[in-house]
Amino acid sequence: MGRSLRLQHRRGAGAGAEAASGLGRAFFYAGTRALLVTNWSVHSQSARELMADLFKRQADDTTLARGEAQRQAMMALADGPGYLNAEGKTEFSYAHPLFWAPYTIIGDGGAR
Repeated sequence: MGRSLRLQHRRGAGAGAEAASGLGRAFFYAGTRALLVTNWSVHSQSARELMADLFKRQADDTTLARGEAQRQAMMALADGPGYLNAEGKTEFSYAHPLFWAPYTIIGDGGAR
């Protein structure tokens, strides 16, 4: 019985992995060169700040590779003030990898 449960679990995980890779494959077939994906659920505010900073860095420096822009934005988020409340005071820091580590570039992250 334990063996069949493990096999079912593997099949389920494989199916989910296939669905995710299939979606990515669809984007690549449609012509995209790179995808930015997350490996777990993300905090909305930190994600918004990270994405805005990443795209601003790329817009400001057209020679900056995607992966380097991502690295710089991640480190700026970790070193920044964190989550600010209505009074502008830090409630918690974004230094923990939970806020910046789930992002991965798939595809051509070294180019523009």
